[in-house]
Amino acid sequence: LPVPTQNGATSKPSWRIKSLCQVLVSRLPKRAGLPPYRALLEHPTSGVGFMAKNGGSNGKRRKLGTYIAIPHHVLKSEQGKALTGPELRLLAHLLLQYNGHNNGNLSPTFTLMKEYGWTSTGTLYKARQGLEHKGFIVVTKEGKKVRGDCTLVAVTWLGIHEPKKWDYDEGIKVNEGPLNFFRLPKEQWSIQPSSKPPK
Repeated sequence: LPVPTQNGATSKPSWRIKSLCQVLVSRLPKRAGLPPYRALLEHPTSGVGFMAKNGGSNGKRRKLGTYIAIPHHVLKSEQGKALTGPELRLLAHLLLQYNGHNNGNLSPTFTLMKEYGWTSTGTLYKARQGLEHKGFIVVTKEGKKVRGDCTLVAVTWLGIHEPKKWDYDEGIKVNEGPLNFFRLPKEQWSIQPSSKPPK
């Protein structure tokens, strides 16, 4: 992958750039038919931690650990600006479950969310409704009143990955491309909210 120089010419990337690209690409979900640099360029911001150089003079590397990431265009959208505090909090807590290849298998169940400090099922459900109706998540599987059979969701700025333990509901398709419903009028959404709008 050539690197542009100041005079407009191109040069080969340094070993440091190559090394960083190899680290990043190795942590991306495999995409058939895409060369590594294309996979790196086309992969959206994910929640996978990687190694970074320490600011110290010894040049050693340290672990940043895992992190969550929400692209700027998501939060700067009109719907992003309208997010309430509980909705943004739930979005962040859903992304704590994301590992780079399980979008569609994230769960907003109270059993999981109370570990992050949620104390009200009503507040949690209203936040889920808000995220659905603003186009930030879609329900891939509606939960049933059976222990362990919980509701699953996907964030819409990432593609929907393969189901894990449970099959998705009818009409939910695995797709590498993002739905980006938060950018579209609701009548154009291919997957309509399963819940009623929040009051």
